[in-house]
Amino acid sequence: MDVTGDEGAVLTPLGPVPELEGAKSDFKKTIKWRDGFVLVGFGMCGFMIISIGPAIAALGALPTAFAFGASVVLGAIQARVLTELAVAHPDKSGGLGIYANEGFRVYRRLKWVGPLATFGYWFAWSSSMGVELLLAGQYVQATILPGLDPRVFATIGLFALWIANLLGLRPGVWIGYAFGTLTVIPLTLLILFSIPHIHLSFLTEVPGHTNFLSVAGLGLLLFWGFIAGYGTYSAEVNATLAPEFHDTEKDTPKAIMASAIFAIPYYILVPIALTGVVGVSVISSQTYTAFVPVFQSVIGNGATAVVVTMLVAALVLGADIGTIDGSRALNQMSRDHLTIKFLGHLNRRGVPDRAMYVDLLLNLLLVWLFGQPLFIVVAGNLGYFLGWIACLIAFLLLRRHSPNLRRPIKLRNYWIPIVWGLIIINTLMVVFGAPQYGWVPLLAGAGVLVLSLVLFFIRTKVEDRPIAPSHPQQSTL
Repeated sequence: MDVTGDEGAVLTPLGPVPELEGAKSDFKKTIKWRDGFVLVGFGMCGFMIISIGPAIAALGALPTAFAFGASVVLGAIQARVLTELAVAHPDKSGGLGIYANEGFRVYRRLKWVGPLATFGYWFAWSSSMGVELLLAGQYVQATILPGLDPRVFATIGLFALWIANLLGLRPGVWIGYAFGTLTVIPLTLLILFSIPHIHLSFLTEVPGHTNFLSVAGLGLLLFWGFIAGYGTYSAEVNATLAPEFHDTEKDTPKAIMASAIFAIPYYILVPIALTGVVGVSVISSQTYTAFVPVFQSVIGNGATAVVVTMLVAALVLGADIGTIDGSRALNQMSRDHLTIKFLGHLNRRGVPDRAMYVDLLLNLLLVWLFGQPLFIVVAGNLGYFLGWIACLIAFLLLRRHSPNLRRPIKLRNYWIPIVWGLIIINTLMVVFGAPQYGWVPLLAGAGVLVLSLVLFFIRTKVEDRPIAPSHPQQSTL
């Protein structure tokens, strides 16, 4: 990354790094680190419910445990990197995409990276609302209300969460405590109750006799690492809440690292518990509701409805996190001049209400037009991973062009090669893993990223354009 004397060179800063207008946060400080931990850490465990069944059907038990376990450990390492960025920008609420913008915005030819990363991050989290509620509707349909259309359930849930979160962050945190507790209970019960029922032969089943040391097998592992990142990397949501913690500099890193570490054993043990009880073939027959036959086997039909109700609560919690995170990312984008002014509004309770309107409309469209959870995850994860890659590069750029930036947490220099390794691994998952599902969802995700550049152009070239001073007409007398 050589710096030349050419002002227009890609990696030449334009001058002293300026503070953005309106950088000071107007969000209300209403939560503590343990609130973020329960909301995000418990929610992270619930995120696996979306992809765990399809992953087992494609890989088997042990390869899934390896792929998901490696992914959640990577997520914890990345979370540690993020703590430096979060406490160095305590008034920024938009998460990793906003930090990416801080790193890239001083370079003339790279100023587009910030809006691209931030919009991709927003789309990933906002689209998760519909994904979680669709899957919750499928569980209700499979166990309690056979005639229920999951799309109707998702629609009702979207409006309910929208109304609750318009009242402020506190109601969202209350939902987090209630549903977060109900998230870890069924997953913990699954791990404990399955132990006497595990068949070792089920754990060694590999669908299609895949050789994971082959190019195709490695590509498959990279794809499921890409899918797992939707949940395993999500401790970073606590960074989005940074301005709303009582003590941003202390609470934010505590909440991030506690969430990341808490989720590790669940992502490793749950695929083993699921598959060890009923085998790959049963999981493959109902991939999106894979927990139902397992709980029926280890607990019985009478208790299954109760446990499935808890799983539904876990999915609703995931949707609640998407509501909170996505709307704040979109709002901060507007405040940092990365998208249109309309989205930078906060209501009297300090809630980004207009961003939430956009999130609601987006998810209603996704639920009724697509309706397949994994399709939406792949489309959203393209922007999410690009956001992570841009954020990690920004970590390196900020070390270079802003050495005097106040950093209450500053990682030692040996973290620099670690960050380079994380960039390479995430890039491999995007390049070789993501296309395994097909190009249609990736094109949909790319379309959203193109839209981000259009909105950035409107903001910078139209809305922020200086108004020329008017000159009085000269008298003709």
